[in-house]
Amino acid sequence: MKAILPALALTFAIQAVLAAGIYAPPVLVAAAHQDVGVPASAVGIFTAIAYLAAALGSFMAGPLVARLGPVRASQVCLVVSGFGLAIIASASLPLVVLGAVFLGAAYGPATPASSQLLVALAPNRLRATVLSLKQTGVPAGGVAVGALLPAVSFAFGWKTGVLMLAGSCTLLAVVCEPMRQTLDRPVAPVPSPRGLELWEPLRLVREHARLRELAMVAFLYSGAQLCFATYLVIYLVEVGNLGLVAAGAGMSAFMAGGILGRVVWGTVADRSARGSRVLSALGAASCAMALALIVVIPRAPLGMAIGLCFLCGVSAIAWNGVQLAEVARHAPDGRVAQATALSMMSSYLGVVAAPLLFWLLHMATLSYAAGFALSAAFSLAGAWILRSR
Repeated sequence: MKAILPALALTFAIQAVLAAGIYAPPVLVAAAHQDVGVPASAVGIFTAIAYLAAALGSFMAGPLVARLGPVRASQVCLVVSGFGLAIIASASLPLVVLGAVFLGAAYGPATPASSQLLVALAPNRLRATVLSLKQTGVPAGGVAVGALLPAVSFAFGWKTGVLMLAGSCTLLAVVCEPMRQTLDRPVAPVPSPRGLELWEPLRLVREHARLRELAMVAFLYSGAQLCFATYLVIYLVEVGNLGLVAAGAGMSAFMAGGILGRVVWGTVADRSARGSRVLSALGAASCAMALALIVVIPRAPLGMAIGLCFLCGVSAIAWNGVQLAEVARHAPDGRVAQATALSMMSSYLGVVAAPLLFWLLHMATLSYAAGFALSAAFSLAGAWILRSR
């Protein structure tokens, strides 16, 4: 682990900052939507745009990482994310939409880049643990956003919080540079990605049934996860009658549960050598938590609401590291980045589809219950796919 720690710390920080950027709009929508001129429920459209761009960015991750190296590719992602956040702070609707595109395009290649770096360093017996620890950066970024941005918004305005995040992205890109030459292997520049490299994720999904199943699970579980992450704060405000700061605390509890869950379930998967069964159980638990939100939150006192948010995080967003380890285990030799890109592309398509469907259900029923029922159905379907593994 000593040899892995510097790379693990760096990739954790990159994941956390990029995740903070993409989670910031759903957290701030209650404060920002009037300035932008859209209803708060339209945050699902923003999320769909961002993750559609992330899917396209993930599709390009293999050639990008091969050309630049994983750390340099991550630095590019950080700069692009910072620019996207900066233009969102304009509150101009066209620029907010463009900012969503930049945030997503930056977020897409980050996980394939970090997975390729860590899989090369980590022994097989620690792979799920290491990747789960790295993936805790995503909910850690969410914890920071939920804990800090509502308070910053209340004190200085939501635009200040967004610009602070933009500065953090740029600063981390600079901090990465001293480690880049050590962690990135020198690569010869090429004028353009080869066709085989660019289309490798589609070849993998056609030729490897297990990777195809894992991609389907990524689609379903990610869709369920983003229903929680996109609508939890506004649901707590509008249905749970909590203030924005208290709802932000609920989001932080949700993300903190994800941090704990990712570490615990990654360790369980490594020690049991049954990653697929762990994934299936997490899908069933996520289904139960989505249904619990529908029943409990409208009448829950603050402490119970926060506790339920934490339990949702332990299940609904704790699957990623285990799933990525399963993808790496079944990937052909030398194709971990491409196999991970396939999984992430499917994952991002899920988070495009599910928040949009959630929003449509909300518009049709004027209720958030149908949307969380959709999240439960996605989770249960993923658990069913893995049932025999």
